[in-house]
Amino acid sequence: MPDTIVSARAAPASDELLRVLRGHWSTCNSLVERTKKNLYTTNSYLASDLGRVTYSLNCAKHCLTSLERDANIRTLNVNATATLRRAELQSLKAIRDLESIIRPVKDEWTEVSEDTSRQISAIAWELHRQYIDMG
Repeated sequence: MPDTIVSARAAPASDELLRVLRGHWSTCNSLVERTKKNLYTTNSYLASDLGRVTYSLNCAKHCLTSLERDANIRTLNVNATATLRRAELQSLKAIRDLESIIRPVKDEWTEVSEDTSRQISAIAWELHRQYIDMG
């Protein structure tokens, strides 16, 4: 929940909203690259789970690009800016959680435990939910 509720009629400066949109897109792009590069694994089970996370981040990037291109920035309210900022922070937290979850099994050739797989799926769904909230 946002810390403050702002009147739906209040509108942010369009520069601020564009800055937040582009900042969140840049964060998603960096997280996709980080996931591909730093979390690269030879464990095929883990790679499959990480693919869902990467897919969710790419969906968010696509949504942000569409929002910037198609939306009339002047019609969006301040709450949209707050939602985008919150989504960006939650994405960063989700990737940190992901890194801590997979660190113990990253280089093993064993099957990923069902618990670890569920935790990774929960992170992917959280990222996907943020993408849906933006849409």
